[in-house]
Amino acid sequence: MRPVAMLWLMQLILLLGFPAVSCSNVTRLVDGDNSCSGRVEVFDEGQWKRVCDDGWDRNNSKVVCTELRCGAAVDASYAYFGQGSGSMWNYTVQCNGNESTLKSCTSNQSANCSNKGAGVICQSPVLLVNGTNPCSGRVEVRLNGVYGTVCDDGWNLTDAAVVCRATGCGDALAANRAAYFENYSGKVWMNNVSCNGKESTLLECAHTGTIPQNCSHEMDVGVTCGPKLRLQNGSSSCSGRVEVLHNGTWGTVCDDGWDLQDAEVVCGEIGCGYATEAKKGAFFGKGSGPIWINNLNCNGNEITLKRCRSSGWDVQNCNHSKDAGVICQNDSSSSTTAKSSSTTKVTSTSAAHTTSSLTDISSVSYDSSSSTIAKSSSTTQVTSTSAAHTTSSLTDISSVSFNFIFINQSKSWIDALRYCKAHHQTLVHILNGTAQQYITQMLQAKQISGGVWIGLERDMLYACSPWLWTGGPNVDYEAWNELSPVDAGSRFCGKLQRENNTFGWMDACCFEKLPFICQG
Repeated sequence: MRPVAMLWLMQLILLLGFPAVSCSNVTRLVDGDNSCSGRVEVFDEGQWKRVCDDGWDRNNSKVVCTELRCGAAVDASYAYFGQGSGSMWNYTVQCNGNESTLKSCTSNQSANCSNKGAGVICQSPVLLVNGTNPCSGRVEVRLNGVYGTVCDDGWNLTDAAVVCRATGCGDALAANRAAYFENYSGKVWMNNVSCNGKESTLLECAHTGTIPQNCSHEMDVGVTCGPKLRLQNGSSSCSGRVEVLHNGTWGTVCDDGWDLQDAEVVCGEIGCGYATEAKKGAFFGKGSGPIWINNLNCNGNEITLKRCRSSGWDVQNCNHSKDAGVICQNDSSSSTTAKSSSTTKVTSTSAAHTTSSLTDISSVSYDSSSSTIAKSSSTTQVTSTSAAHTTSSLTDISSVSFNFIFINQSKSWIDALRYCKAHHQTLVHILNGTAQQYITQMLQAKQISGGVWIGLERDMLYACSPWLWTGGPNVDYEAWNELSPVDAGSRFCGKLQRENNTFGWMDACCFEKLPFICQG
């Protein structure tokens, strides 16, 4: 093509707004859970180099996510994905957040880099929502920055395998259909998906287009994948040698620096409650294969072990005599006898439980499909079908079905959510005035000063983002303590706050330590 014609063609492409095509990527993410998270590397002088994390911040991460078309930046990580190996790109980068590529940001040569690779977590191209662990749930794909579901027409195990691989999970165990993980209220982005199994993301599979589909949310698809993490050689599924799945291969964790906070993340990730012991010295026997991680440094709040800081993957200076292990607290939520522990549930067949005041039932929950009653000092659940439950204050709601559980333990919002999920529940959704009235009565006798967490959240990246119920529907019914949220700029989690004799919603800092309500 003649130079003049080539120039004219380039101007036409820019004029029409067609996406630019790059012959080769100059930025990539490695060792992450998916294509939109990982350690940042740039192509320079004929090789891939790690980016120095000195001064690495959210603006830098924003540019990387934009460059890779991965949506918004969720986190500017430092050593979450290991320091890596190979050459370091010895420049400190300072972006303002509006640049199109990382290399177009202001950079200064540095001879004293910390030798830790910078990382980013962008919006994941696919989410698994409302599952019992990080590797199961309703499938949601991101299109134009908005997540939507997939219709189950033609959905099969090959399609599910692409999702499992894209989320860093194990093999596809089930291709769930018919809103198995509960339906959704947003858009349906894809239908008639047909993968060959080799695609890196679901959007690469053949389908009938990425426009809102003529399909109801009762047909939302889900997946059940093998885990990213497992416990081996223990006395139960909640104890054993810690093994992680990386690049399709299982490997162990070295016990250098292994402590209870690291074990806490493991137990939370596999749904086994809280860690009681962090075991060292191959307590559960020596593993085999690679030793993937060493010098883990979790703060205890991470959703998955791969989000903890570490010295990187494929450890060379450790052996299997130092394989790490954990013993987790077994899930006691199914107990049907009274125990003097922090979680109590007592079975009862009483059909005539009576009370004359709210004091006796301020901590109870009702479920019309069961017949149980319980009280406890820290975690209380009551379920009752009593046809003769008599109280003048509860006549309006005595026949409704709720399964709300007040947990009198002070935790951050994310820790509260993890606790509920570990017991196959979620933070409570208040979808109507009846539920609000019920919870208000449930909390009346409680000594609550700072509030109670509920499953109300919004996107931390956008000050004006809408409020949503965690893993559930949009917020339609509202009962704010004030006329509206108080601080749109820095409060991203919702709580109940006492106001005279009632409890209204308030926005709050997600790191506050508060009791909370789980919903079965």
